[in-house]
Amino acid sequence: MKYPTLYPAIISGGAGTRLWPLSRALYPKQFHALTSSMTLFQEAALRLSSEGFEAPIVICNEEHRFVVAEQLRQVGPQPIATVLEPIGRGTAPAAAIAALFVARDKPDAVVVLVPSDLRVDDDVLFRNTIQTAAQAAQQERMVVLGVTPKGPETGFGYIEQGEALTNAPGCYNVTSFVEKPETALARELIARGNMYWNSGVYVFGASHYLELLERLEPEILAACRSALDKATADLDFTRLGGSDFSNLTVASIDQAIMSHTPSRAVVPAQFEWGDVGSWSALWEIGEKDTQGNVLVGDVYQEGTHNSYIRSEGPMIATAGIEDLIIVATTDAILAAKRQDAQIVKQLVEELHRR
Repeated sequence: MKYPTLYPAIISGGAGTRLWPLSRALYPKQFHALTSSMTLFQEAALRLSSEGFEAPIVICNEEHRFVVAEQLRQVGPQPIATVLEPIGRGTAPAAAIAALFVARDKPDAVVVLVPSDLRVDDDVLFRNTIQTAAQAAQQERMVVLGVTPKGPETGFGYIEQGEALTNAPGCYNVTSFVEKPETALARELIARGNMYWNSGVYVFGASHYLELLERLEPEILAACRSALDKATADLDFTRLGGSDFSNLTVASIDQAIMSHTPSRAVVPAQFEWGDVGSWSALWEIGEKDTQGNVLVGDVYQEGTHNSYIRSEGPMIATAGIEDLIIVATTDAILAAKRQDAQIVKQLVEELHRR
């Protein structure tokens, strides 16, 4: 089968508050080297830098523009465009900007929408899965990559797999979407055996996505068209114009499109996927010592077990503790029970409120 040329669109938004105090609004988690010598953003760019893929379009907050430019300069791939959002409005408008940008010259193009903070263990398998999804995207399907659940996680959306698509091997109809369920429901969903976690990676025809928006969310499409029509060049960046985009309500692709259209599909991921969204997740995937600790930076421990300890500045010394997260930067320290890592987001929201 001849695969189409794919246009990656890397979305670099969010503040990564669950990884406070390392991740901050002006320097969020995707710009940190958390799992390798490269940042998550750099890994995302290189992952799709291969035959069959065009150079990426990057969509980011205008406050991050110079970080994006410098991190791309360090690793190589130069984007087709770096589009600056005045304020983040969710994945549905970001995908619309990418589709509009590509469709001006390539109306039949297939877009690969990728978050900038994914952890993937095998880039070749990742690209192969994208190519499989592209078959269904060419047949006017909105395709999402699904990940086999490892437990009743409440922080992810769930996708129910239906029948196989006859003209797109490896692709399946989507029966339903469930947004971030409670633990009891998550257990029920996993027990069905045909449920996947939503990876946040979408593959779709640019023109098809715009047609769906025209029918389902015309306000989003109109605002994004206006913003791109009024865009201005700022050095190597494309700065969206007008106020229509900023006035949009935050909307995800699932809310705006996938929950309402029957032309949707899922491709089960063949690669190991991880959401680097919390300190406990980094403990899970990190290289541990003989006591089960993940130690990063200037750290000394005695009698410490099953903990994640990271210093970005001062030395941390621990004794006789277990199942903790301790993270120190130059201006803040976090200490929490490992099982309470999800509470960090609430803690940061309260700090901002105060």
